[in-house]
Amino acid sequence: MLATTNNSEVGLANGVVIPANCALVMASATPYEFQVPYLSGEGTWSGPITLKGAGNDFGFVGAFTGSGLNITGPIDATGAPGATVFFGRDQANYFGPSSSTVYITLETPLSIVDGTVELDYQYFADEQLQLTLKAQNHWTNMLVDRGTIYIRTNNALPPNAPITGEVPTGKSLYFELGGFNQTVGGLNISLEDGSSSCVIGTGYPNQTSVLTFAGNNSPSTFGGSIQDNFLNPGANAIMSLTVASGTLNLNNICEYTGPTLVSGGRLNIVGPQGSLGDSFGGGLTPVTVSGTGSLGGTGTIYGPVTNAPGGTLSPGNSPGTLSVNNTVTLQSGSTCWMEVNNASSTNDMLVASGGINFGGTLVITNISPVGYTNGQIIQLFSPGNSGAFSSIVMPEVGSYDATNLASAGTIQVLSMVSLAPVTITSLVSGGSLNLSWPLDHTGWRLEFQTNTLSAGLGTNWFTWPGSTATNALSIPVKPANGSVFLRLAYP
Repeated sequence: MLATTNNSEVGLANGVVIPANCALVMASATPYEFQVPYLSGEGTWSGPITLKGAGNDFGFVGAFTGSGLNITGPIDATGAPGATVFFGRDQANYFGPSSSTVYITLETPLSIVDGTVELDYQYFADEQLQLTLKAQNHWTNMLVDRGTIYIRTNNALPPNAPITGEVPTGKSLYFELGGFNQTVGGLNISLEDGSSSCVIGTGYPNQTSVLTFAGNNSPSTFGGSIQDNFLNPGANAIMSLTVASGTLNLNNICEYTGPTLVSGGRLNIVGPQGSLGDSFGGGLTPVTVSGTGSLGGTGTIYGPVTNAPGGTLSPGNSPGTLSVNNTVTLQSGSTCWMEVNNASSTNDMLVASGGINFGGTLVITNISPVGYTNGQIIQLFSPGNSGAFSSIVMPEVGSYDATNLASAGTIQVLSMVSLAPVTITSLVSGGSLNLSWPLDHTGWRLEFQTNTLSAGLGTNWFTWPGSTATNALSIPVKPANGSVFLRLAYP
């Protein structure tokens, strides 16, 4: 067994292979990088590795050769909760070849309880790290800024661990999925400037890799690109994107051809740079929104968009315009949610060069304190559409004209909902209670509760189905009910 402590190194040279019966214990007592124990060099460590020291740092640093540092033995980090493990270059070779590539391969899992993995370049600006992961690893956070990570099994990166970083000027950060699938719990990667780049892609021939975003309550913004045939042009290597939960903002050009599925959470295409595909025909990914998913933003989508049952298409960014250089299909059971800001005379808009086939429910909501005006015309869609919405919900509006939605993409406000208190008119006839209220109060809801005679009025109000769409209802009288209470309420 070998043991290392702070500021000590176990170095491998000339491709040496350490047998499986040789154990390595790396014990750290201080949380400072490059003053911690680390394994480095060119060769293979096959024996078990144990990390000790809660909340402290450990290092694995590679050599400047294609063989690099290979770790095939198990890594036990249960004795180092909250630790940080960095992958990088041996500081002893700080003055080594510039613009070199450092190679590290993990054949077995690295597991850290509440720990962080960092691609560390604090002291060397020119090198590129190639980190190959062949097992499913376990840590809590990942910090990155450049290099290439090769995924060589499904979910080699921990699915719940967010990935965070900024790619420096002139540097690149690549995630090559190699035909495997990867789920990420967060994806906050930015580019320092236009000379920086970040790509998630696959280059394995004739295979599809699925990137699944399963975020939490904190939105993620990915400033990089998603690409087919990455590092291997013409390989028919396809990328696909699934958004399962959380909010993912894409603000760069993503050119891939596999399907995009938003089954939960929200996908925002952030303009002006953000797009799925490009104007030259690259990456015409078909986009489907379903389940509890939502699609929006102010960028451009070049493939066809389908809003399936349960899905929500919500263009803009309170408000804004989402452009689709293709067709849009709004299926029955889906929702199209549009926001209007009367204070700034702006509203969400969906523009589709191939036309929009309407269906499902259209919801139009005013996000400003300024109300609509009678006769106001709102341009919600580009012209030249087909189909019809099964229902239109427009709070504050008593009546509207939607006959030009298909041809011109507009809706007109005819009258407003009155907010003045009102009395319900009632008449009992033929075993029914006929109720009515003024037409300008259409949009108010009729609420009711039924209790025993001894209970009287309570708080158990229910909305009468369909009452917001009318100003008259007929309710059957049931003498067995002890007491029935009715009221109008708005909103």
